[in-house]
Amino acid sequence: MATTPTVLTPGQFSTIASTVPGQPTTQILNLIQGLVAPPAGTANFIAATIQQAIADNEAANTAGNAALNPPNNFTFTDLTVNVSGAIPGDKFKGTTTGITAQFLDLTPDNLLIQGVSPGTFMRSDTGNDLLVASSGRNILSAGGGINAMLGGSGQDTFLADASQASASETILNFGATDDAALLGVSLATFTFSVTDALTGLQIRATQTTPAAGVAPIIGQMTLPGFTEADIGTRLSLGLSSGIDGTPFLFAHHN
Repeated sequence: MATTPTVLTPGQFSTIASTVPGQPTTQILNLIQGLVAPPAGTANFIAATIQQAIADNEAANTAGNAALNPPNNFTFTDLTVNVSGAIPGDKFKGTTTGITAQFLDLTPDNLLIQGVSPGTFMRSDTGNDLLVASSGRNILSAGGGINAMLGGSGQDTFLADASQASASETILNFGATDDAALLGVSLATFTFSVTDALTGLQIRATQTTPAAGVAPIIGQMTLPGFTEADIGTRLSLGLSSGIDGTPFLFAHHN
């Protein structure tokens, strides 16, 4: 049985000054256990990694793909129409070091996308999707919907988009140095809570002022194997925004 959610207040987030010119402000949750925020350099490095992943997420969906030669770097199954395949993918258009191949399927279908080589970028859209990383440096971007993402043995960044509609991401094998982010949420337009649930630590963002007659957007991040007690020790939890202004809530496995 889940415990009662702990509502987070703006006063529980400490503002961290930027250590890089032009970098947006970062806010770190630090009062659940009365712990101090991490050093500014550490907090800003975490935010910068996600900011770069967000920029790469946009760059990947631009014109001018360069198809890669075999071997295949991805396998995929469209679970809606029951079609499967394998593909080398395209040359990665982002700048995150260590990623070489990308694969995007921006249909609303329910998808399974798996990186079978190290160093991949994969992106789905509004379906209920499962994204699986291999090893090395990877970025997994699941868009909206109800999604599960499985990390590999290297450093992974997981993105879900709650800017236009509700989105849920369950992160399996959330390892050391990994990051997860819910895009489109901020203290100005969302309220936040954390809950120790049977499925793990649930971090929820609920839109405060939805349009008339429309249900509020809810963004949820679930981290199996973690609890509230891990915030400030095993986990850093905070808020920032991309260089393009996209706000996001993030969790980082220290």
